[in-house]
Amino acid sequence: MNETLLIVERPVEGVVQLTLNRPDSKNALSKALRTALVTQLTTLAEECSRNCYSHWCRRSVLCWL
Repeated sequence: MNETLLIVERPVEGVVQLTLNRPDSKNALSKALRTALVTQLTTLAEECSRNCYSHWCRRSVLCWL
């Protein structure tokens, strides 16, 4: 089964939305999902400019801008 564990969207310039996609397990962090999340956050950090920062957004999810 080829399931996309992490959906990456860029709704507007400067914003990246990461959506955990394991609804059957209530988005529990499996090893594969943790790996996908760390890989994507590392990639985003490398792309980040000097204006990059992180903050807590609604639903207590860590968002990287």
